[in-house]
Amino acid sequence: MCIRDSSTYRFAYDKMLDPKGNTAVYLLYSYARISSILRKSEYSQDHLKGIATKTGFKITHPHERYLAVSLLRFPEVLDTVVDEMNLHKLCDLIYDISVKIAEGYNKYRILDDPNKDTRILLCEASRVVLLTAFSLVGISPLEKI
Repeated sequence: MCIRDSSTYRFAYDKMLDPKGNTAVYLLYSYARISSILRKSEYSQDHLKGIATKTGFKITHPHERYLAVSLLRFPEVLDTVVDEMNLHKLCDLIYDISVKIAEGYNKYRILDDPNKDTRILLCEASRVVLLTAFSLVGISPLEKI
């Protein structure tokens, strides 16, 4: 789905199942890892709503901005996908978000950090965008791998 419909594609199992790169395996792993962090936080949806209402989301690390900007591009990309009928652009956004999530793990801590609340909000926003995007491309994400 990440290939333009006008280009040729050669199917290869090794490429499709590669856990590194723009593959469904990589994208599903990203979603499962975010879901795992949210489970470990033990924050309920009500608690997350409370944090969002009381303190809101605050960028505490420069990399968080990159991820947040990618998430905010979601509506624009959806408009482009519909206007141009190019589903691969949505797949490119899913990959971009997944890469930024993975990069964040190497740049800052989430659960045992003074900025835990705002980082958990960013994780939840990422999970919701990925869940919606997966649904639109016909993929059922896994909460655990």
